[in-house]
Amino acid sequence: MSDRRDLPLVSALIANHDYGHYVVEAVHSVLLQTYPHIEIVVVDDASSDDSVERLRRTFGERIRLVELEQNVGQVRAIEAGFAETSGEVICLLDADDRWLPDKVQRVVDVMADRPELTQVSHDLRSIDGGGAPISRDRTRFPRRLGRHMPLNEGDVRRQLFRWNRYGYAITSGLSYPRWVLEAMTPMPAEFEGRSTYFDTWATVAAAFLGPVGRVDEVLMDYRVHGANAAGGSVDFGRFLSCWTTTGRLVDHWARRTGDPRRSDVGTRDNRITVFGYLNGTPVPLRRRLRAVLATPVEMLDIGADAVESVISTCERLVMSCSRSQGAEVKRLGFRRWARAFAAQLVRRTA
Repeated sequence: MSDRRDLPLVSALIANHDYGHYVVEAVHSVLLQTYPHIEIVVVDDASSDDSVERLRRTFGERIRLVELEQNVGQVRAIEAGFAETSGEVICLLDADDRWLPDKVQRVVDVMADRPELTQVSHDLRSIDGGGAPISRDRTRFPRRLGRHMPLNEGDVRRQLFRWNRYGYAITSGLSYPRWVLEAMTPMPAEFEGRSTYFDTWATVAAAFLGPVGRVDEVLMDYRVHGANAAGGSVDFGRFLSCWTTTGRLVDHWARRTGDPRRSDVGTRDNRITVFGYLNGTPVPLRRRLRAVLATPVEMLDIGADAVESVISTCERLVMSCSRSQGAEVKRLGFRRWARAFAAQLVRRTA
């Protein structure tokens, strides 16, 4: 990339594990950026495929390749890569995703205009394994075509304490000033495990370090394929573990920054109530219905529009009434489930 010393250096940080057939395209999407001052750091987390060979053969000295001898997981791999970066701005990219050409320029512009921001998110579109678009418009739900949840900005701690979440992008849509990643890393060992993703850790930490920002544009492609954690999974136990961990992270950062508030994740996270039932926990019907009735308030509070609030409420109503149909709703998304359910009713009555 061009060596423009009058511009802030941006570090594109890519963590890869066994995505040799995608990571080359991810790096190419960085090389095609319109912003001229970027370094590329790729961390290979002990891949068993030909990732390293492909990267060396295709890019040579154009990237900084960090090879880990043992698989350490996403969080530690990103931390290892961050130690090798020099940029004032760090933009994260999953090895199976890709950026659109103006992504870095738009992020740098926003951070220049608002230097107080601790994080910048942006919208995405979904692509299939071959790279063809599969979503009709911007969305934060790759398998739920046509649905869009807004990205929040400003002080979002209230939403975290109240609902255990706020609207932020997935990993490939997250960027940070260097000082923010320095302040949040390394992640304490107590949070290590399959229920803590780097984007969960980072987005909670950023919220307690200052206001977060957004770019209301599609600036990345999220690849939906059989090997990643795209929407459609029905591992409710893992969902519950992740959301419970989020509550612990909120309390960790509240204590660390001197905020006296604490997460009320056990009673106020409506997802934990509903998905606990789907996971086999004996949740009383009255409590499930309270979670359903609170859903419109929750959705509007995190910035969703009326249509999305209604869809989410209907979705949770089905999930709260039937474990089997609730699993199908999660697997298909509400609109696809509704069409399939209606077609099934028509066949039964025909």
